[in-house]
Parts: sequence; structure tokens; C-alpha cells
Amino acid sequence: MSIITAALLCSVTDSAMAYAKSVIGSGSYGYVQGAIEAQAIVDALLGATDLDPVIALGSSSRALLLDASGVKRAAADLSPLLLSLQQHVISYSIADVRTLDTYLSYLNVLAGGTWTALQAPLWKQVIEAWNPGQVVRAENLYYEVLSPASANGLRKLVVGTGQTAGVTIATDYAGGFPQLRVSGLTGSGDVTVTGTAFDRATRQAATGRTWTATVSADGVTALAPGGATPAGANALIRSVSDVAAAGGISAGTIIAEAARPSGRPAL
Repeated sequence: MSIITAALLCSVTDSAMAYAKSVIGSGSYGYVQGAIEAQAIVDALLGATDLDPVIALGSSSRALLLDASGVKRAAADLSPLLLSLQQHVISYSIADVRTLDTYLSYLNVLAGGTWTALQAPLWKQVIEAWNPGQVVRAENLYYEVLSPASANGLRKLVVGTGQTAGVTIATDYAGGFPQLRVSGLTGSGDVTVTGTAFDRATRQAATGRTWTATVSADGVTALAPGGATPAGANALIRSVSDVAAAGGISAGTIIAEAARPSGRPAL
């Protein structure tokens, strides 16, 4: 018998987060809408002029509003699975692995691998609802920022026109894998991106770090540490303060992005 592999663990947790997302809902379905309706009940009672229904329904309506949380419901539904998974990884007595989160750290930044078990942002909410008092470490959470969903990505450069600021990933997350999305390119050359990196070795963020890539066609190109102050090996990207294109590039739109781990589903 052997401990669960990183690939199988991520398959299980990605499906668990997809389940949580379906429970939480969005727009006009799931607990997102349920919370709106629960609030409407409370508001209606607060506007009542007759105290009898307020007294009769006040406590139960308030309880409904407090419980109208998809994250809490999903955490409760997933609790047996999460507990079994945590007990499984602890049973192998790996040094410093005492919780599911510390096992993820082992797989992401310690001897167990390099970013092999990063979890989607929703993981933080679900785990912290499942185990109140626990804080999921940033090193175990990726955060994806892609265009066109995020129009400017982390930062957009229109060559010859200027730059537009984009998303800054919160410190709750390690970030995403750095890449460029290029369209309308004329010419070719190096692009240098400057921003905040989450360093795997130190498990800390560092500002003013640089990545580079050579672009010669439209499409997506991975960034690698390079330039004046290279990001650490395998560093993830959190934010971008500058995108600079070499003189050989005369036109084009270049967007710095943070990608999810390769092969993982969009959540």
C-alpha cells in the first residue's frame, strides 16, 4: 500500500471543488440566490407593523439567513471525504505532515515535489469552513488570471500606445504560472515583465522581480526568470508593474497572465 499520488489527490480535490461550486451556485441558483431570499424574509419581517409574526418567525428566519451559506453547506457535505483524506496522508508519518494542508506543502514546496498539488482558490474557503481556525497556506493555492475573462490580465501592453494595469492577486494565494498572451504582433524580440513573485524556496513574496520571453508570433508563451532581477526558480507570479517589449517589436498587444497548473480543469 502507498500514499495517494499528487495526481490522484488533485483529481479528487478538483472534483470536490467542482461539487462545492455547484452547491454554492451563482446568479439566480444555489445558495447565492438562497441567501438573497433569506435576507428578503428577514427584511419583510423587519418592516412588519404587527409584532406577533415578528415574534413567531424572527428566530427561525434569522437562523435561515445565518445558514444560507453554500461554502458552509459544501464543507459539511465534503467533511467525511476531507477527514478520510487527511487521516490517510497523516498515517504515513511523513516529517512535519500533521494536516492535509501540511501535506500539500510537502507536495508543493518541500521534498514531495514542485507545485504538484496546488489547489483552486475555492479550496481556501471550503477548508477553513470545514476546520475553523485553520488557515490554508498561500503556498498551496494557485490563482488564475487570464484574458479575456480579466480584460487586462495582470497587465497589458499595447506596443506604441502604452500600458494598462490589471489584476493584483491577493496575498492569500501563491499566484499563477507566468505567461504572455500576444495578438496582432509585428516583428519579434524579447519581452521583459517586472512584478511580484512568490518564491518557492523562501515561501515568501518578492517585489521587483523579472521574467523574460522571446515572442515571434501570436499566441501564448511561457515566461522564465530573466532580466535585471530574475525571479527565483519556479516562482509564481502575483502582480505586474511593467511589461517592456524590445525594439524589434513594432506593434501588438501583449498581456501578462497567471495560469493554473497544466492539465488541471478551470474552476
